Amino acid sequence: MSYLGKEDIFRQVINLAKDYQEYNDKYALNEFSTSAEDFEKQKKHGQSHEYAEITRRKEKLSDFLDSLSLDDVKTVLVVMYLGRDEHYDPDASYEERYEYIRKEFDTESWNNKSIVINQIAGKAPLAEYLANGAEILGINI
Repeated sequence: MSYLGKEDIFRQVINLAKDYQEYNDKYALNEFSTSAEDFEKQKKHGQSHEYAEITRRKEKLSDFLDSLSLDDVKTVLVVMYLGRDEHYDPDASYEERYEYIRKEFDTESWNNKSIVINQIAGKAPLAEYLANGAEILGINI
């Protein structure tokens, strides 16, 4: 299995994702409308130290993923989806589920690393999904 021996990668992604998510949850603008007042609030927030720090933390996660091989990034993606989704054949082993998902992501449309990284980094509960997927596969992180 291509996920074996990747514990350090999973740990690092989980830690970076937690760091980003915790800061984002604390400082991001979560509710706003299209009113002039809220537009100004968004504009001011976009120029704030907090927004810059949110961006920096997300970029740190993306940069780490970018430092990995495409194969390793896809492995993270597959384990993330395994930890997120629960609509699989109940008779399939977790290894079979992993291989099924991996086959889907080994198509030509998923051979662009930046697309795969954006898909991963765009998941707010990434740390949770990845930890769940690792646990399902018996990966000790």
